Amino acid sequence: MNKIQSKKILEEKIMDIPIYAIMCSLIIFLFMSLSFFSIDFIIDAPGISYHDVKIPAIDNLIPYEPIMYIPYGLSYPFWIIGMMVVAKTGKEHYINFVIAVLVAYLIGFLILIIFPTELNRVAEGTFHSRVNGIWDPVANIFYANDGKTMGRKLFPSFHCLSSTMCYLGVMEKKEISVKYRVFALISTVIICLSTLYCKQHYFIDVPGGVLLGTACYVMCVKLNPGKRILKGSSRISENA
Repeated sequence: MNKIQSKKILEEKIMDIPIYAIMCSLIIFLFMSLSFFSIDFIIDAPGISYHDVKIPAIDNLIPYEPIMYIPYGLSYPFWIIGMMVVAKTGKEHYINFVIAVLVAYLIGFLILIIFPTELNRVAEGTFHSRVNGIWDPVANIFYANDGKTMGRKLFPSFHCLSSTMCYLGVMEKKEISVKYRVFALISTVIICLSTLYCKQHYFIDVPGGVLLGTACYVMCVKLNPGKRILKGSSRISENA
């Protein structure tokens, strides 16, 4: 199979989404997941001090609503599908979007390592050693992969960062239906709220994730590296 045939296959569409976008979105999600969990080996090292970013005047007013684990958990397929949908806006914008996401993730990972934070689930009253009610088993699924009694990797919230970027990628894009854009906005807001009502994050983590995602997206759209990459790619193809 030559390069031209491979390119044609990657540009074929499934439900109007190019195969290259489906593959790229899955790879990005896998990269984010593996990197997020790999950070534990760094921040769990002896001698690491954790920061408390709780703002009692705000965080103590937010009740624990375990039903919000539903949108919290559904955020993962939203990100995967959301990144795929952005590809409908065209190659140039999709490349800018992917670069923005990767830059945001890398900066976010550095912050998690340089400024490690934690949340005491026992003190917050969300962790129970014995199962009580229908929601504790659900909560324990998330806790098992996230420090159990101590929630870590809080600031910035990657739930808020990823959801915000999936919305920004389609915002004001005529290629995307109004219904989906409204759905993406509402989903982003609910997911951000779920991080607080599940007590997975403190208040400050939310704007931290939203602002980081927004800043990286705006920067990449303004610099427009996608345009230069496509120009360079077309020149290489012409000279091949």
